[in-house]
Amino acid sequence: MAVTLDPALRVLLMRVERFDFRPAWLCWVMNALLVGDVKSEERNPVSRRLIRIYEPVVRWTLRWRWFVIGAALAVVVVTIPVFLRLGSESMPPLDEAR
Repeated sequence: MAVTLDPALRVLLMRVERFDFRPAWLCWVMNALLVGDVKSEERNPVSRRLIRIYEPVVRWTLRWRWFVIGAALAVVVVTIPVFLRLGSESMPPLDEAR
């Protein structure tokens, strides 16, 4: 849904043209709240911080890919006994006779 519905709703609901009316301060507030400014990925402060965190992790993962794959497989193997002990129900049986 994030790939298909979100872009379609943004096109329908977002305003592209800037407001131009008086008083100027109210026009500025309306433009800031309803129109906004789409920044490029390099200028967006949130995106820059996320990339700064994400890039070293990706580089390490690609450098040690066989270790990462082995660790992921080991985690899956360790969880198999836990999975086999799980019952079919997540709720305890209810005593409905009373």
